[in-house]
Amino acid sequence: MTTATTARFAMPTASDTSDHKLADRHPTDDAGRNLIAIMDAALPIAGLSVTALVQERKRIPLLDEFVLRLAKADVTSVPGMSGVLGLDEPMVSQAIASQLSEGNLQYQHNLSASVQLTARGQSAAIDLASVRPQRRTLPCFYDRLASELHPCDENDLLFRHEIQDLGLLELPVEPGKVISEADVSPAALNRFLGDISDDSADLRLEVVNIRKINVKRVRRFRPVKLLIFADTTLEDINLAVVIDNEISPRHQRALAKLGGATALEIKIDKPAERPRLDDELEQLRAPTTANPSTPAVESPEVEQPAVAPGPEVRALTVFEHPTHLDTALTMANRRLLIISPWLRREVITTDFLGKLEGRLRRSVPVHIAHGYQDDPAPPDVVSRLNNLARRYPNLLTFTRITNTHAKILIYDDIWITTSFNWLSFRGDPNRTYRMEEGTLVRDQTLVTTQYERLVQQIHDEARS
Repeated sequence: MTTATTARFAMPTASDTSDHKLADRHPTDDAGRNLIAIMDAALPIAGLSVTALVQERKRIPLLDEFVLRLAKADVTSVPGMSGVLGLDEPMVSQAIASQLSEGNLQYQHNLSASVQLTARGQSAAIDLASVRPQRRTLPCFYDRLASELHPCDENDLLFRHEIQDLGLLELPVEPGKVISEADVSPAALNRFLGDISDDSADLRLEVVNIRKINVKRVRRFRPVKLLIFADTTLEDINLAVVIDNEISPRHQRALAKLGGATALEIKIDKPAERPRLDDELEQLRAPTTANPSTPAVESPEVEQPAVAPGPEVRALTVFEHPTHLDTALTMANRRLLIISPWLRREVITTDFLGKLEGRLRRSVPVHIAHGYQDDPAPPDVVSRLNNLARRYPNLLTFTRITNTHAKILIYDDIWITTSFNWLSFRGDPNRTYRMEEGTLVRDQTLVTTQYERLVQQIHDEARS
């Protein structure tokens, strides 16, 4: 039997950089705008092949080197060295003192103001004189948004067709920008090599001159997070780029210079009204906490702590929804139900299907229902889910229903009703974002009642 495989790159989930953790850290920007949405984006990266002159990095300061080489050439006094180098005598004296302490110089017996090389100093001077630059070709990466060399692992970079399949938003670059020798200095290349190298041999090399730069034609992209902030009017929009879990001010400035939200056609709209519960549950509903905890599910291997009697009913922020969906796909033990009007391939990826099959292989019953008026679902997504349903006919039901506004997730004893589109929240070509809000209910009896009611509705729709 063929099983679903995990893609080379999987979108970040609760196990790494979850959106709700980013939201906890950055609820507002520096100007007090509120965080409205977090997008998965792609930073354009160019691969470079740089032809450069490199030499072994010398172990002593440059002035100290000149002092040793002058001593070897029989220039042995401070005034003599100072005259040759055109430097003040105190600077030369300090370099001489350093090499005296290193054991490379000693005072001449009869001339206290003159120095000579020791045997160790003779060897050091010969070694320094033998260092000659060599031509080498160095691979590196160039950040086309920030216009600078960018240390990263090539295995983390994606091709354009991959970011399109995943629904990542491609960040802009300066129009007509051509990368040339002027964009890559020896100092910048040395910093880049120091950032990426774990090889001590490479760290001993120093770039002294750049001769030629070849830009690879195939563009690559690094997955990043894009934070979208807006004021109370929802019209003043600010964007921030998160790389390695930190906001990058340099990328933020570069993105603003290129037009920011307007250039990316990002818009903010008022949120849809959240679905209301019955009066009793609404009275129990607590506002979301400032730092919502990572969702938990029952685990047969871990003893569950005692909880207070009665249902937990609380507000759910937009940023917590993807984390709960991923938790349901990876940890649900007894049941899983998803109702979403629309499907998108950017959400129902190979990674999504692999996690879903993981639940089925553990004999967890799964119900997925979708459909809104005559809006078509992507045929390839429908085909992949139908294929999975045929392979697990007693566990998975995949049903198109005639018209649903419901957006519901149930897994184990958690029920979430919301205005968040569970299976189409990523990849919206309109790029219109809302501060969606939902409600989480955690209670075995209440959730079981809702689960059985919804499963029956799905079953009735499938027969009609």
